[in-house]
Amino acid sequence: MPAARAALRLRRVRQRFGINAPQLAVRAQLAWHWRLLALAAALAFPLAVALAAYEFGRRGAGNFRLSVASEVAELERRVAVLDEEIVRLRALSAASESSLQIERVAQQQLAGQVRALEAENDGLRDDLAFFEGLIPASEAAPDTGPRIHRLRVVRDGTSDRYHYRMLLVNDQRKADKEFRGSLQFRVAVRRADGDAMILLPADGAQPDDRFRVVFRRFQRLEGEFAMPAGTAVTAVEARLVEGGEVRARQSAKL
Repeated sequence: MPAARAALRLRRVRQRFGINAPQLAVRAQLAWHWRLLALAAALAFPLAVALAAYEFGRRGAGNFRLSVASEVAELERRVAVLDEEIVRLRALSAASESSLQIERVAQQQLAGQVRALEAENDGLRDDLAFFEGLIPASEAAPDTGPRIHRLRVVRDGTSDRYHYRMLLVNDQRKADKEFRGSLQFRVAVRRADGDAMILLPADGAQPDDRFRVVFRRFQRLEGEFAMPAGTAVTAVEARLVEGGEVRARQSAKL
């Protein structure tokens, strides 16, 4: 037993101090104030990095806000300019539309005047041709007396009034002899109860100024007459009456 114990102790000593013994590390011992300084440096570095990042971010955010504010101000200025331009263009458009409307109305009026002048010109040409035909070939031409030419009767729109136009001619040889009489209309109408004939003015009635006629050689006569409601005029015969006698007549159909 003593020999076994001695062998065991020897083995343990060899394991501790022999080749197989654990390695021994030798380190230098630092003073406590150097350790504290190193710890402070280690803590200060990330803090400085964080402060630098914060300041950089703050300055970047400030510059960004300034840039955005400048851009907003520029956009607002451009919007104001565009609003002024829109107002100006709207005013020009309204003025142009008004001018165009005025020009259209003026053009329509001119077109109406041109049509009226063309119709009057055609009438004057017809009258000229008619008057030229009235020139007697000799002094022996017959004395035909008063006549009615170119009778026209037109309804005034959808109303019950009718406009008439005619040319009166007095072919009497005595130039100083006037025709003094009256104008009478024999109007054929269609009504719900049948056809009828209306005299204007009626037989026996005293003609008013509208129907009195006094002329020497020629006279263009225009006027209008009214019909009772519900009647449709189909034909009109104009008469020249002198001393109760019908001296001339002419008819027109509608």
